Amino acid sequence: MSTITLSLPKEPTPASRTLSLISSVYGQYVPDFVVSPNADSLSLTSPSEPTISNQLYPIASKVLTLAGKVTEMMGKDDEQKKEVESWLKRIESGEFDKEESLKGLDAELSTRTFLVGNAPTAADLSLFAALHPIIASASLPPLSLQSNT
Repeated sequence: MSTITLSLPKEPTPASRTLSLISSVYGQYVPDFVVSPNADSLSLTSPSEPTISNQLYPIASKVLTLAGKVTEMMGKDDEQKKEVESWLKRIESGEFDKEESLKGLDAELSTRTFLVGNAPTAADLSLFAALHPIIASASLPPLSLQSNT
């Protein structure tokens, strides 16, 4: 098998953070899989296919297929696959890059444990990767150390 290379751009994006997370968890199951950080742009390549893709959904799908995890992570049926694809496209488009977008998202997620189905999917990993910088930089109120006794 030829080497598959995931190139991640120097400037992180929600898509590149998602693929970094997916490759960290599932890349170990893909023979000859290499992650190349600090690239000019996002892409998945191999010697037989110079550019497999430069978009989140097809790259995630290909990596998870090669890892043997596509069904559990990209959706168990056609409906779930469409939902995962929709979430990945929303995230890649930058819909959740701003703190202001979190209010609508909070309402949308209030009745769900997972974005699609009853278990984590690539959509959940992607939303985590997209929101992590916003949440990590948020100023939180101080914790109360009062005893409830």
